[in-house]
Amino acid sequence: MKVIFCDFDGVLNSRRYMRGFNDPATGYLQEPHPNERFDEECVARLNKIVEATGAYVVVTSTARVHKRRVQLQEMLVKKGFKGVVYDKTPDNPPRRGEIVEWIVDYRRYERLGTLDAYVILDDERVGGHDAHEVNTNPEVGLSDADVERAIAILNGGSK
Repeated sequence: MKVIFCDFDGVLNSRRYMRGFNDPATGYLQEPHPNERFDEECVARLNKIVEATGAYVVVTSTARVHKRRVQLQEMLVKKGFKGVVYDKTPDNPPRRGEIVEWIVDYRRYERLGTLDAYVILDDERVGGHDAHEVNTNPEVGLSDADVERAIAILNGGSK
């Protein structure tokens, strides 16, 4: 099994995209909550990774804390996601620890077979997973270059 550990803010939405939701009167973001806004172009890029690798998504975004897996799936599908949200990481900061805990738990039970490869999509450096990290630019979100690197990592190469 291949896994994409996916953050939302700065990956599936960007600062540029979010500025479109600013309320001119107050300067604050309008509803819905930022964790529920996804740039369709970034979601389409996530789809490219899923289609090229067969990977499942494990949500690392803070949105996972108050949402069930199925709700996270529905939120993404509304913006065109075609893959599967397989799971979410435990709420056990820091993110590096959450990912390690998820991997250890997965390997203990091997729910869908062995974990063959994983990539971490995040706009902040997670640390401790350098060969697996693709750090997005939060101003633009998931880019075509990020997609290429993620695919290479998941399919056994590196870029």
